[in-house]
Amino acid sequence: MPVASQALRQAGSRLTNSMPLQQIAGPVSGGAAGWLAGSQGLAFALSKPFVGIHHHEAHLYSPWIVGEPLSLSLDEFQPNLSLIVSGGHTMLVHVAAPFEHRVLGGTVDDAAGECFDKVAKLIGLPYPGGPELDRLG
Repeated sequence: MPVASQALRQAGSRLTNSMPLQQIAGPVSGGAAGWLAGSQGLAFALSKPFVGIHHHEAHLYSPWIVGEPLSLSLDEFQPNLSLIVSGGHTMLVHVAAPFEHRVLGGTVDDAAGECFDKVAKLIGLPYPGGPELDRLG
């Protein structure tokens, strides 16, 4: 995998025996599916564990990625309700503790603004519902 080798060289890094291979494992588009298959194959060939990471779930922990080199620092973690907007996907997630989260709802084809309009319609508010929900909030 020439691209992976080049990326490791540029990062001044190398694969070690204790390092699991991690890859976004869902949702994936056509191009990302190729990378997913390649990463799984590389992990198998090197007898390394493969860790699939859901793209949207990765967004939940990005505020706690800090430092150089990057690391995960959860010292300031607080339980939260997260709204994830990624492309056409929207998810509302309750994060109770680090790595303990539950998707409360979401879409695969709507933007966040459309979700606000739909919720507003469900509770009887006028269209467009986003500004009215904001005013009530």
